[in-house]
Amino acid sequence: MRVAQATRITLQGGMVLTPDTCTAINHGGNAEATTHPVEDGSSIADHVIRKPNTLSLSTLWTPRPVDHDYFPTGAERGLEAFQILSTVLQSRKTCTIEANGILYENMILQGVTTTSAFENGDSWPISIEAIQIQIVSGKTVAVKMAAKLKGKGKKKKTNVTPEQAEAALKGVAQVVAGTAVVALALLPLTLLY
Repeated sequence: MRVAQATRITLQGGMVLTPDTCTAINHGGNAEATTHPVEDGSSIADHVIRKPNTLSLSTLWTPRPVDHDYFPTGAERGLEAFQILSTVLQSRKTCTIEANGILYENMILQGVTTTSAFENGDSWPISIEAIQIQIVSGKTVAVKMAAKLKGKGKKKKTNVTPEQAEAALKGVAQVVAGTAVVALALLPLTLLY
C-alpha cells in the first residue's frame, strides 16, 4: 500500500502552507512538434517545443489538522489559507509546490477556488491551479570589431580571431530548458567610415 506524502506550498519568504490532505493531484506536461512545409508539399517536423508543466491540486483544510505542525492553524485555518493563496495569485509571485514527492519550483498560481457547502462543515476544500514558468537570463557578449581606416584603404587590426567572432555569434543563440530562444544579430566585423 502506498502512503500519501504531504503536500506543501512554500511561498517566497519561506512561509509553508500544508493542507490536511490532497484528494486529487493532476500533473501535466506537454510538448509540441513544429512542422514546416517543404518544396514537394510535405511537412517536416524539425523542432520540439516543451510546454510548461501544470499542476492541479484538490486540497482540504480543517480547523484541527492531524499534524499540529501544519500552517496555518486555528478555527479559521481554511479561510486563512484561502486568503493567503488568493494574495499569492494576485501578486503573481512564484512559489514551490511539493506534491506526491515531486518538487515543482517556479510555480505561478493560475487559479484558487473554494466551495462553501453544508456538508463541508468547518472544512475548506480549496482547488489550486498552477503552471511552472521558466526563468531565463540574457547574455551579453562584447566583441571588438575591425575598422577600416578613413582614406587609407587599410583595415585596423584587432585582437578578435575568427573563432572568437564565431563564438560570440553562437553566444547570441541560446537554448533554454529545451525551448529554442534565438536572437538574430548581425555583427559587422568591418566598420566603414
